Amino acid sequence: NPLDAALLNATAGVWLELDEGNFNTNGHPGIHVIPAALAHAQEHAVSGAEFHARQIVELAIICKDGGTFSGRCEVTRGEPGNPHAPLDIEKKFQQLAAPVWGEGIAGDVYAGCMKLETIPDLRAFFAGLNL
Repeated sequence: NPLDAALLNATAGVWLELDEGNFNTNGHPGIHVIPAALAHAQEHAVSGAEFHARQIVELAIICKDGGTFSGRCEVTRGEPGNPHAPLDIEKKFQQLAAPVWGEGIAGDVYAGCMKLETIPDLRAFFAGLNL
């Protein structure tokens, strides 16, 4: 039974301290989601290689008013088969960083991150930004 397999594997992962942790969410979603995704793939006869290649994502959100939103994606955005466009990455960075540092400093940090291999002294680089 896929549901039982997902529950047991997720519980075992947490019990054995295999959960990965995530600073941004203050949680560890992988140890709960990955066993469910694997069980779902097994139930639908998806091989391990196909699972990794397709990264099937199905989502359903049920609202208090009974409304439902659902979607399906076979290759998630940001994977080698469906990479983010460079402009999308820059826009997302600016969206998150500009309210904290201002547009100028956020732009300088982004530009530096895009050429880290050419910056001889990262301490000096970041110290010059006055973060």
